[in-house]
Amino acid sequence: MRRFTQLFALMLMVLLAAGADAADRTSGGARQTTAAQRTKPTQEDRQLFDKATASWKNSSFTDHLHQQKGVGCVDCHGKSRPVKGDAADNATCSKCHGDYPALAARSKLPAKLANRNPHASHLGDIDCVVCHKAHTVSAPYCLGCHTNFDMRIPGGK
Repeated sequence: MRRFTQLFALMLMVLLAAGADAADRTSGGARQTTAAQRTKPTQEDRQLFDKATASWKNSSFTDHLHQQKGVGCVDCHGKSRPVKGDAADNATCSKCHGDYPALAARSKLPAKLANRNPHASHLGDIDCVVCHKAHTVSAPYCLGCHTNFDMRIPGGK
């Protein structure tokens, strides 16, 4: 039942966003949108919704890994409707995954690589989304410089 509620809430948010974008504008550029315009789905609205939820429903990305655990869009993005580029912040991630010291303790590294823990690095507490992407392939940021490191990441290649 929770997944249905989350999926319905996401669909409603996408439809509301699409309706607001499609609203007529006055000569001054202000939007004039009625409730009917915001909630009446068009074919374009359905396509936008399908695209936005495709990876959540079935992919190797982090959003699908969350979906398999019963975590929906609202859980990471909050009650406001997510927009392109609206990433979750570290405080939200840490509610389920723990803070950086807890993550560092749980990171599974061979003993010979213990000093290469991405959750206890010289970069400090960087934004989780620098490495962990939701709707695209995740990749360890460390590999940008440390090309000889062998690192795996959930939702990555």
